[in-house]
Amino acid sequence: MRRYGGSIIFWAAFALGIQNLRFLNLFNRKEVDCPQVRAMSSDFIDGDIGRRGRAGIVAHLKKCDHCRAFMNTLRATVELLRSASTPIPPDGFERRVRDNLRRAGY
Repeated sequence: MRRYGGSIIFWAAFALGIQNLRFLNLFNRKEVDCPQVRAMSSDFIDGDIGRRGRAGIVAHLKKCDHCRAFMNTLRATVELLRSASTPIPPDGFERRVRDNLRRAGY
């Protein structure tokens, strides 16, 4: 039974906890478009996307220079942020923040 555009995909997605309806568009189309690539770019980079969705994005990136540049820039940004060390606040920082918040009425 192959009803990709119907309720079977919706209920399967619901059962799996998929809440992003853009994901479902991958089943309704043969190719992924630029807005879909941008919408799913973080999941793609993090490896949090299914095999079929990943294949669609990879195929699109092979032929779309703009999306490939976008994805490469996003990937480099994510890698840079992941490699950065966590800053350590100076002594007394938390106390000063609490005092300022208290004076401001929070």
